Amino acid sequence: MLAANEAMVERYYELAYEPNKTKIMALKVKLMKSILIRAHEKGTSDDTYRICDICGDIMDQGYCVDNGMEYYCSEKCRRTVMTDEEWYELSDGDNSDSYWTHWY
Repeated sequence: MLAANEAMVERYYELAYEPNKTKIMALKVKLMKSILIRAHEKGTSDDTYRICDICGDIMDQGYCVDNGMEYYCSEKCRRTVMTDEEWYELSDGDNSDSYWTHWY
């Protein structure tokens, strides 16, 4: 599993208990393989990238919301779930759990 994306792992286990779990699990396995292949091609390891919750792209920089509960690769993706004003309120202050960063 992707050690760097605990939220995705939690969602993976949640989906395992849905009624259509066989189909859903097959799709999740396909997604996980695709993510690992793209990360390898990009030259990153599983602890140096995240996955955008909106577009599914691999990120080595971007928005981290609520200490990793959500990730967005760009303003465009972030704006699908929150306005700029909401982001500024959420990320205000030095000790905020929501921020923009690079993962190395």
